[in-house]
Amino acid sequence: MDSRVLKQPLVPASATSQSPRRRLPIGAEVLPGGGGVHFRVWAPKRRSVAVVLENAQGGEVAAMKLSAETGGYFSAAAPEARAGTRYRFRLDADDRLYPDPASRFQPDGPHGPSQVVDPSTFTWTDDQWPGVTPAGVTTGMDMALELVEQEHGKAVAVGVAQALVIYRKRPGGQAQFSRFLEAEKREDRLGELQLWILDHLDEDLPLERLAGAAGMSARHFSRRFKDEMGTTPAAYVGRLRLEEARRRLESGAHSLKDVARTCGFADEQNLRRAFRRHVGVAPSEYRERFG
Repeated sequence: MDSRVLKQPLVPASATSQSPRRRLPIGAEVLPGGGGVHFRVWAPKRRSVAVVLENAQGGEVAAMKLSAETGGYFSAAAPEARAGTRYRFRLDADDRLYPDPASRFQPDGPHGPSQVVDPSTFTWTDDQWPGVTPAGVTTGMDMALELVEQEHGKAVAVGVAQALVIYRKRPGGQAQFSRFLEAEKREDRLGELQLWILDHLDEDLPLERLAGAAGMSARHFSRRFKDEMGTTPAAYVGRLRLEEARRRLESGAHSLKDVARTCGFADEQNLRRAFRRHVGVAPSEYRERFG
């Protein structure tokens, strides 16, 4: 890590006796008894993450490297941070700083630093508001995304929906999952193929069959798919199988045998092997944590 940011080192998480009990899986949470703030972020494609504390002028006050956890998470407790502290994250050796995607408040706008908020001490000014029904909430989300699409286009609206893990336009009957939004971003043959694959995950999907579904020769399809998707067809299908398996395990309504069969893993042994390799835990443990 760049030594320039270590102006005032903080106590790393490993120095505490145990990890604090959190209300939410990610974000900044104020610790009880004046113990500082616990930061946790999910960055599975990064080797290291540091939290940088800033002053109101955007200057760095202190920084610390977060401890890596299983599953792509990084976390640490910063004793000197408190409600009102501004902070951002540094990813790997990148000189840029990024706000917390789970932050409750960014006083300088969406690209500025995040600010720690303590919800237990926040003074609410709308305590007489009766609230809205769940239908009202989802309708509001639909309206907001429609406005985003009108002003900034479909790709931006899909990106916002993907960040919020909601549908840009709910298709009905399909599982709420980010891969559908990824497929929605494309309006060509490959976009149609992505959705076709999702409907045939329980079947054998060799290269020749995928190419036929896309209306291309196997050689042309393989080259074009890798150029545009950044991965091979086989690797992409494997990722979709794994994502669908994770979704089914999170619902808790499927046995491991059924998950393996419907997601195209053939048997539980292949399902366990894929989870160990790509998720870091066994399917049964994953269901216990998130189901």
